[in-house]
Amino acid sequence: LTVAHWASLRFRFHFSAMSVEEARETQPLVGSGLRPFFLPRAALPSVFVNAATVITEGYDLAVIGGVLILIRQDFQLTGFEESLLLGVQFFTMALGSPMSGYIADALGRKNALAIVFVFLTLGPLTMALAAGFKALFLGRILLGIGIGGGVDTVSTYLAEISPADVRGRLVGLEELFLVLGAFLGTLSNYFLVDVRSGWRIMLGLGALSPMILLGILASPAVLESPRWLLLQGRMEEAQDILQKLLRPAEARQALDEWTQQASQRAEPWMNVLRPADPRKRNALLSGIIVALLNAGSGGTIITTYLATFLDKEYGEGDHGLGIVVIFGIIRAVTVLFCLAFISDRWGRREMLLMSSIGTTIASAILMWAYSTGAAFVPYKFIGVCAIGVSHSMGLGPAAWPYMSEVCSTDVRSKSVSVMILLARMWAGLSIMSVPAILHSFDISGLFAYLLAFNFLGFLGMYLYVQETRGRSLESMGILVDKA
Repeated sequence: LTVAHWASLRFRFHFSAMSVEEARETQPLVGSGLRPFFLPRAALPSVFVNAATVITEGYDLAVIGGVLILIRQDFQLTGFEESLLLGVQFFTMALGSPMSGYIADALGRKNALAIVFVFLTLGPLTMALAAGFKALFLGRILLGIGIGGGVDTVSTYLAEISPADVRGRLVGLEELFLVLGAFLGTLSNYFLVDVRSGWRIMLGLGALSPMILLGILASPAVLESPRWLLLQGRMEEAQDILQKLLRPAEARQALDEWTQQASQRAEPWMNVLRPADPRKRNALLSGIIVALLNAGSGGTIITTYLATFLDKEYGEGDHGLGIVVIFGIIRAVTVLFCLAFISDRWGRREMLLMSSIGTTIASAILMWAYSTGAAFVPYKFIGVCAIGVSHSMGLGPAAWPYMSEVCSTDVRSKSVSVMILLARMWAGLSIMSVPAILHSFDISGLFAYLLAFNFLGFLGMYLYVQETRGRSLESMGILVDKA
């Protein structure tokens, strides 16, 4: 609390230098006490709808662990069927991401998001009404397509409507809502575990947020991406929306830089996957490295399997679920603190590198704790929380802005879909491999793998990731120039 108080004073003083003229052009995102940054009021509905989309992914990641324990008893699932239910969603995320990238370029970001909400609604409802394994499997496929498409569309959409000086926080809201969704899923497990057919209610609640957001999306208050309008040659509409979303000087700069670009149309897939320009190739490579670390550094595995780990420690009961709830609270507070005090003040590169160092050290702690049979509290609990906190300080909130802004506008949507496709496939392989790793090596083998993965990921980011904070999206094409 002392550190938070000190940081709030420093933070408030830092932003008090904003001129009266600039303040008149914008409205504060938060109320009169701590005012981290300014954002036009017209952007609020668009920002909220996009960021809140990932609640469904976070909710499912957390709730499925508790649901599996219950449906294992109702449907007599085999270990192979459980692995399929957990892993198939990540592969269908990989399928949904390029589909969404194509639709977002062809029909617009809003229309792509509307289709995403349909899948995010159908998936949980199908699972909640399932009478057996096949219906559950179909629901996981539908939900995976929706989540994969949502992550791609939201990352691109948020980056394209955000002012440069607060883009990190606004796109980083994805991580906050992801953690919020996971926390809600944990609470759902905690309160509904003893309810008759409680797992059906747990899964069905996952459809609530996309249904609400679809209704909000239909409102004209949610604006289309001005960068997509520029790609379509609709200059006047784009200019009108840019003036609503950005300060006048930044809007003029964006239009001027856009008119000077050689490519003003969305590139085809071949030019995205095999760009002739080495700068675009290296931008894509650096984004892929960050995406792989975001999905595979351990946060996803811990969120999915923490209930299973605790079941081995304490057996079924409220004690383990209480620890899961505490873990969710710690992650949520960490992300909120990071967005309030660190994002857009620290660079993306330093946040990502520091976060990667933290997940590497945490993996080493957990490998030691499980190999020596140390008590869960405090040793293993410290390691678990260290992975969650480290991920939430950089690889979560800084990864989304970096992936969505490092590539130029003509390839952004498709490039983000490639990053998410590879990341989700890796996450799916990791999630499906956990039962086999636990069977062959015990839990210490899992964290040995995470230790090696995080260390190699740190080296990759150190070599290829460059700073993007504060730059306009139109100038990203000349940024990544390392061979």
